[in-house]
Amino acid sequence: HVENRDAFILNLKQANIPVSVVHQGVHKNDLFIHHSKQSLNNQAAFDQSQIHIPVHNNLTDEQVHFIVKTIKAGW
Repeated sequence: HVENRDAFILNLKQANIPVSVVHQGVHKNDLFIHHSKQSLNNQAAFDQSQIHIPVHNNLTDEQVHFIVKTIKAGW
């Protein structure tokens, strides 16, 4: 979770680090449409701040260090 997600995304993309917003609110899924009228404040807060950075087995140690260094430098 980050504050000012758009700036965070831009900063990482400028460093050629792929970032994405993968999940959108559960209330936007057809399976849960009957909950769409309920107040989902926590879900809304999650939707506004969540971000996905590269996390997988194929990352090298150098790539991990670069991602961490880039995040720390910008935030």
